[in-house]
Amino acid sequence: MSSKNNKHEAVPHFTAPLSELENVIREVLESGGEFSLVTAGTSMLPLMRNRKDTVVLAKHEGRLCKYDIPLYKRDSGQFTLHRVLKVKNDEYYICGDNQLVIEKGITDKHVIAVVKRIVRNGKTIDLQNSFAYKIYVFFWCRCFFVRYTALKFRALGSRIRKFFINSNKK
Repeated sequence: MSSKNNKHEAVPHFTAPLSELENVIREVLESGGEFSLVTAGTSMLPLMRNRKDTVVLAKHEGRLCKYDIPLYKRDSGQFTLHRVLKVKNDEYYICGDNQLVIEKGITDKHVIAVVKRIVRNGKTIDLQNSFAYKIYVFFWCRCFFVRYTALKFRALGSRIRKFFINSNKK
């Protein structure tokens, strides 16, 4: 993805569960600041890589828009970064870029923040202004059948490999 170089100030880094950071995140955002987190998990591949990329979060103002990426807290207490695919009445339909199942029932009360930028390999991708990011969203998110087909073929390839590996062990 094309992006611009961004010099970052030295910021202390530490590891803690999001459940312990939730109040700090909310305080920083309420004071007009931004909060950076290293991503964890594979549900937003290929955009966000597990423990390699950093997201910059900003305060959630008003309703989310289609294709926004909110940090939200499920009723179970789990924190998630997934993309809004549809805005319907008072709820959002949300799905990870590396997933096929759409989650329904997420409302504004669940939303903590929204991703404004992603830092990848030392370069910043501004989600509002990056042309390459907009192309990614068009092909990977807007054309859901492209994603569906790609993920189904990848899953099929994985099953075929496992079959042959298990066959050779016998």
